[in-house]
Amino acid sequence: MKRSDKINILLLWTDTALLEGVNQVLEEVEDFNTWYAQAHSLRGRAEELSPDVVIVHPALVSEKTWPIFTEPRKSHHCSNKPSLLWLVDQVTSESVYESVCCGATGMCALDDHRDCLPKHSRLLSASQYAFPTAAEQYLNFDEEGITFRLPVANPPLENNFQRQLTQRQLEVLFLVAMGYTTSQIARRLSVSETTILGHIKAIKEKTGASKPVEMVAFAFRLGLLRTDEG
Repeated sequence: MKRSDKINILLLWTDTALLEGVNQVLEEVEDFNTWYAQAHSLRGRAEELSPDVVIVHPALVSEKTWPIFTEPRKSHHCSNKPSLLWLVDQVTSESVYESVCCGATGMCALDDHRDCLPKHSRLLSASQYAFPTAAEQYLNFDEEGITFRLPVANPPLENNFQRQLTQRQLEVLFLVAMGYTTSQIARRLSVSETTILGHIKAIKEKTGASKPVEMVAFAFRLGLLRTDEG
């Protein structure tokens, strides 16, 4: 197979153990060209190699490196923009949310990476979405792209807190329960900290929660977070 016919993969590594496991799978695929880079050199390596797919583990993403992943994702269907594949330890509502925030259009779980990575990389190289079935319950797909869909309580709570809270309040509650600070939530939702504080006050008034730990408990009761995800 000619080099020009191959799919170009850029793997951003976190640690040697992860790199070796994923590396072995990718290098066994005949129609892949695989390169490696660290997160801080993503822009330079992407321009140099013109990858079709960039594979990244969430451990590489922090508040400092966040723009590296979000800025290039504004035009996924543009031919010179690589697709982003999110490689997660486990498929949960939290990991799916993070992937959507970073502009990923595909996801694989580490425990299924041997089968998932080749298949999903090929789909992404063809500008298709590639998420595990377990992730699709948290996603909406339309012509505008992908949006995150908050989980719902099942069965519904008798006191119906979910109906009392607005969609934005549910999203804020979800992020608070995930451990985000007020300033981080404000940046994620592109609003002011004052607005977020107003939502948090309304959530506390409607649920009776007065402490962050109580808000986390309500997030579990509402089904926003689940201990049995996998």
